[in-house]
Amino acid sequence: MFTVLEITTSGPGGLKRAIAQQAGRVESMVDHAIDALLSRDPKPAAAILNEQAAVNAMETRIDQAIHVGTAEGTVELPEAIAMLRVNRDLARMRDITAELARRLCEQPEGRFAESGDDPELQPLAIAVSHLAKKTLRALARRDLLLASSAKSEKSRVDAYSGYVVNRAGGPKAISAGVEERGVLFAVRYLEQIADQSVTIARSLIVWLGGSETGEPTIVHLAV
Repeated sequence: MFTVLEITTSGPGGLKRAIAQQAGRVESMVDHAIDALLSRDPKPAAAILNEQAAVNAMETRIDQAIHVGTAEGTVELPEAIAMLRVNRDLARMRDITAELARRLCEQPEGRFAESGDDPELQPLAIAVSHLAKKTLRALARRDLLLASSAKSEKSRVDAYSGYVVNRAGGPKAISAGVEERGVLFAVRYLEQIADQSVTIARSLIVWLGGSETGEPTIVHLAV
């Protein structure tokens, strides 16, 4: 299901290429998670868990290479800070996706089927998938306009999410723990993927010279 690539951080532009390829791997994980959620097929979820170790290892390699580059003076501190932030944002997206995959694999067969049995869930899942793809491809291409466009799509996701939650019992159902099964279980994870997509888009905008707040971003970097 996954295309395995040898990712290297060395050479001119190596770090940027590595982050772009890491974004592609995380995009594949998100695709498989949403597929598993909607198709009620545990196989795509299991594939995510099989890929997780390689993605984890690459995150560590990128992180280490950024610190080494900063120490050696081959990477300027502002760009190092931006790349570290993006790499950690990707790691959070990976973790959310892997947690969803694990939960799907652990569910009994009948309950697993319930997680995607509401046809009203599909528009939300498609909107989240589109937002995540757009964000991760903006990162891979280092495209400021695409990142800004992706971030603006969160309102559509929120509208779909609100509709599905209200149909399924509203906020009271969520606070009562009903989200642990059925459609609200799916909504909870889809919202997390969407929220993290926006976080990545914002980090990319700052990396490329844009500004979310007009204030400096402070990240502690140990070299």
